[in-house]
Amino acid sequence: MRSSTALVLDPPSDPRSPSQMPKFHLDILRTWGQLILLILDSRFSEYALSP
Repeated sequence: MRSSTALVLDPPSDPRSPSQMPKFHLDILRTWGQLILLILDSRFSEYALSP
C-alpha cells in the first residue's frame, strides 16, 4: 500500500520511461504471483483438509 501511494505521490520519473518499465512490471508480476500462490495454497489446503 505504502509503495503504491508513494509511487503515485512522488514519481521518481515518467513511469513509461524505459528505465522504470522493467521494475514496474516485475513488481506487478511479483504481486500477482503472490496472490495466485495464496489462492492456490488456500484451495489446496481446503481439498487436503476435506475428508
